[in-house]
Amino acid sequence: MIKAEALSRTYRIPNNKSRNFITRLFNPRFRSITALEDVSFTVSNGEKVAVLGLNGSGKSTLFKILTGIIAPTSGFCRCLGYDPFTDRKKYVRNIGVLFGQKTLLIPELSVYDCLKLYKAVYQLDQREFNYRLKTFDEYFGIEKLLNRIIRSLSLGERMKAEILMASIHDPSLFFFDEPTIGLDVHAKKAFKDFLSNYPFGSEKTVLIATHDISVIKDFCTRILLLDNGKLALDIETRYLKGKLGYKKLVIEFEREPTENILETIMVFGYPVEKYENRLVIKIPHDEKERIEHIKEKVLMNATITSFRVEDMNYEEAIEWLMGEFGARDQKTF
Repeated sequence: MIKAEALSRTYRIPNNKSRNFITRLFNPRFRSITALEDVSFTVSNGEKVAVLGLNGSGKSTLFKILTGIIAPTSGFCRCLGYDPFTDRKKYVRNIGVLFGQKTLLIPELSVYDCLKLYKAVYQLDQREFNYRLKTFDEYFGIEKLLNRIIRSLSLGERMKAEILMASIHDPSLFFFDEPTIGLDVHAKKAFKDFLSNYPFGSEKTVLIATHDISVIKDFCTRILLLDNGKLALDIETRYLKGKLGYKKLVIEFEREPTENILETIMVFGYPVEKYENRLVIKIPHDEKERIEHIKEKVLMNATITSFRVEDMNYEEAIEWLMGEFGARDQKTF
C-alpha cells in the first residue's frame, strides 16, 4: 500500500539578514534546512496509522510527499503502486485528503454544489452519489447542511463537509491532518465509526495526524512518531495494552501543602509535581482505582478546594511514548 525508503527533504531558505538590498538582489545567499531525514516505513492495506510529532518534527512535509504535493530530495516512495509526485494525476483519483487548516470547499457555494463539482470531477454515477450522501447522513446528519453556503458554516459543520468531500469518491487511501478540529464528542465518535466500518467498499487505509488523544487510542492501530525530521518510533498500538500514558490527578489546596501532605501522597509511589497550592499526581491508567484512596488520605490532612482527574495533553503523550519505548529498537515492535 505505502512503501517509503530513506525519505529525506531539505529546503533552501534565504540567509541574507546582514546584507543590504542590492547585494541580496544580485548575490543571494541560501542555507539548507532538513525537514525530513532518512525516514523508512511500510503501511499495509487496512492499517490506521497515527503520525505524531511536535511542531517542526516533519509531519507536514511527510504528508506533502505522500500526497504528491512535493517530491523528496532523496529516497524512494510508492503509494498504491504510484510515485505520488510523478504519477500525481492518476494517483490523486485514488486518495482522499483533508488538511484541517486548508479547505477543499469553495466559500461562495453551497455544500451540495461543492459535492456536485466533485461528482463531475470523479465522474460518479448519480445513483451511487445519492447512496453515499444518504449513508454519510446516517453518520453525521449532513442533510440539513447541504443547502447551506460554505462561509456560513461553523467550524464543526465545515469539518463534516470536508470529511464528506474527502470520501465521496470512495478512495483507497486517506490522509487526514487534524480532521476532528471543531467536532463535538458525538461527531468524533461518528468519524471513528465511519472509517472503522467503512460503508462504501473494502476496508480503507488511513494515515492521520491529530492532537486528539481519543482518536489515537480508540481508532489507530499503529503510531509513527517523528522527532526533528527522523522516525523516532514505529509501534503498533496493541503494545500499549489499551492505554496511553497516565491520568493526571490535580489537587488544589486552600493553602500551600505541607511536607506531611507530600509524604502522604509519595507513599503511593507515583510521580508528584508541586505548583504553589496545587499538586499534580501521575497515575497509570490501570491503577485508576487508587484515586479515591489518595483523596481520602489527603482529606484527612488538609482542606481541598478542587479535586479533578485529567487526561494527558498531546505533548505529554509524546513525551511518555518516547520515555516508554523510544530508547528501544523500534524494529522490535
